[in-house]
Amino acid sequence: IIPYPLSPSSEDSTLTLIDDILNTWGRLDVWVCSSGLLGPASITETTPSDLQKCWEANALGPFFALKYAPPAMGKLCEKRNYTNSEVKDQGYGSIIVVGSVAGGYGGCWGPCYTMSSHAALGAVRSGVAVLKGTGVRINHIAPGQIDVGVDLKNFDMRGMTTQLPPASLQSKEVKFELPPASRFCKDQSPLAMLLRLTQSPHNSPSTQTLASNAPVFPRKLPV
Repeated sequence: IIPYPLSPSSEDSTLTLIDDILNTWGRLDVWVCSSGLLGPASITETTPSDLQKCWEANALGPFFALKYAPPAMGKLCEKRNYTNSEVKDQGYGSIIVVGSVAGGYGGCWGPCYTMSSHAALGAVRSGVAVLKGTGVRINHIAPGQIDVGVDLKNFDMRGMTTQLPPASLQSKEVKFELPPASRFCKDQSPLAMLLRLTQSPHNSPSTQTLASNAPVFPRKLPV
């Protein structure tokens, strides 16, 4: 893991990162968007500025990925002098947007988060036609609140703008009350899902829902 300063809502920052990747490694195979901002929990606390901030944090990253990552993934390269380097003789790649179940329905949080999460999923869906025939796939992962071990039922969310409550707030009783199909399990972790999506031979984009407790919400929705 190589730390790199990046502003996901900055076009210049995104282009600089892509240039550095190509100059250093010669290729780009996988691009993951995983930035997020909740914003205010209620409409009365929400201002246009709040909406703009959530839009930039949640939706601009997927847009820049769709716009700039595919051309970089299409570049070919010879074998280079670093560990595991291989020849890339054809263009291909995988773009993965880690969003939220809020991108598929409302009620997870305030309007800013829901609206911008829908926009992030919209970037993935619009990428279906954009990426056709390029060899580049795009997929969306939609974690639900259960995946991070949080039960928001009796928690006062007012005033929270940066993150969900910690998993330690969830009682043992609540954990055991959850149906087994909705409990977090190792093979449904975001990392495991990312690995499966990047290694999948299928080109059809999809939304992978991780242990959502939303009623009648399937684990996989074709896009």
